[in-house]
Amino acid sequence: MKKIFTLAVLALTVLACNKEIAEKQIAAPNEGLMTISATTEDLSKVVLDMNAEVNLTWADTDVITVYDGSAANPFTIKSNSGASAVFEGTCDTAASMLYAVYPAAAYAEPAADAIKVVVPATQTIPDGGCVDADALVAVGYAAPGQPMAFKQVCALLKLTVTGSDIMEIVIRGKGLAGTAAVNADGTINASGASLTDEITLHTAAGMFAPGDYFGAFSINYNTVSATASKTASSEVNFVRAKGLDAGPLTGFSKTVVITTMAELFNWNASRSTADIEDVKIGADIDMEGEPWTPKDFTGTFDGQGHKLYNLNVNRPSNACFFNTVNGTVKDVIFGSSNGTSYDGSSAIVQDNPEDDGASWRYAGVVTRLSEGSVLENVKNFAPVTVAATSLSKTRVGGLVGVVAGAATVKNCVNYGDVTNAAASPSAAGAIGGLIGWTDAAVTVVNSINAGNVTVNNAVTTYAGGILSTDEVGGTFSNCENKGNVLISASG
Repeated sequence: MKKIFTLAVLALTVLACNKEIAEKQIAAPNEGLMTISATTEDLSKVVLDMNAEVNLTWADTDVITVYDGSAANPFTIKSNSGASAVFEGTCDTAASMLYAVYPAAAYAEPAADAIKVVVPATQTIPDGGCVDADALVAVGYAAPGQPMAFKQVCALLKLTVTGSDIMEIVIRGKGLAGTAAVNADGTINASGASLTDEITLHTAAGMFAPGDYFGAFSINYNTVSATASKTASSEVNFVRAKGLDAGPLTGFSKTVVITTMAELFNWNASRSTADIEDVKIGADIDMEGEPWTPKDFTGTFDGQGHKLYNLNVNRPSNACFFNTVNGTVKDVIFGSSNGTSYDGSSAIVQDNPEDDGASWRYAGVVTRLSEGSVLENVKNFAPVTVAATSLSKTRVGGLVGVVAGAATVKNCVNYGDVTNAAASPSAAGAIGGLIGWTDAAVTVVNSINAGNVTVNNAVTTYAGGILSTDEVGGTFSNCENKGNVLISASG
């Protein structure tokens, strides 16, 4: 079941959108004692999508403030049926005009031909609720004895959260909250306003449950281990009482610091591959042989010289730590607990015993380097192996399976043995100590292969200490192969 949360913001600009919120009626005064009959009609809905509606209905605890020209007076609910309610309080019956604010806490002070209200910059969703009621500010104006139509001051921004570790959402824009005068038609009078450009959204429960949140750009959110941000590609305007769908919390620029095995695996399991991430490894991490599931990565993965060891990858396709890399992987050591020798456990294995041999499979620390990507100061001690039972056509390298776009490998070393042990003649391919195959020109600088490159497969066509073959015009400088290239197949 979806949860809907609402973030209310002051609307200073106009954007055509959906239906108008809440017209609520005020009855005539009676010698100081006044009752206010407030109803919610069909036009009270703000429809943000086909499946989510925000309906304003009265709660028994609701309080409004009525300003009569000289004093601000609280009115409380006398009777309530949800869609309609009667408020009761006292005010000056000789007043020529009454001004009302919902909720009562939003009233700030009177202003010339307007009334000042406050939209809170920090909004907290109650446990089990869907909106911070203090943020849904509405105002009404009428002469005593005349109906009063409340006008919603705020606009709504909808966000969809898929993770379960988000503690805080921060919205940044222009004039989102604070104190401002509201005209009789519900629009904001910018004169004399004291506004803030940031809203912080919390939940009473501490974490945002997955679901839809109504909460201008940019948007930041904080998780247990990360901070993420996203900025709209163009200006976004909000209008009073309307809704705007910002979509799911993906495509963010995300900063993550990882120091433990649990954080590493939780980050990988929960992350969206659409996010642009700045990831820093803050400590050596023992992966304890737990099976690792590779994903694409976009951004910068900075090991800061730390070691990821006891790595366990066994996959039918794309056996690696990262699948496609769009960005930079740097300053990280795989498969060694001390940085100088193999940990005796780490392994990257590609094994697809059910493949028909029609599709290429890849293996390496990174499956694929895309256009403009960089592998820098990466060391690998983990052996990379195509299993004897695999039937796949495979391109395999100690560091990279395939270079798919013009990319750079610099100051890298592979110590792990690279082996194609597939017994099946259908498992053709290419194998290299650093790179298995290039579909685009690669630049390799100051890099070394020190692992043995072994071919037991009869139809592996290309093998090399640095790269299996270069048919696209790569550039190599100060590179060295120290490993044996062993061909033991009879094909």
